[in-house]
Amino acid sequence: MRCLDADTAARCVAGLAERGFAIRHLVRFGLPEYIRISTTDLPTTDRLLTALKETLRDTPRRSTAC
Repeated sequence: MRCLDADTAARCVAGLAERGFAIRHLVRFGLPEYIRISTTDLPTTDRLLTALKETLRDTPRRSTAC
């Protein structure tokens, strides 16, 4: 998934990790705006999408580009 910028990607990874999801930030692969998300089923996907919305809503923005 491509985020707006590297800062937003880092916020997503941190926020989702706090909520129990394993998300990979692809900065080590030269893709700082990207994260990798995998789910196993529809209920998990629904929970992930809810958690992602909460993460983006609840975490302070560190950049004006968000």
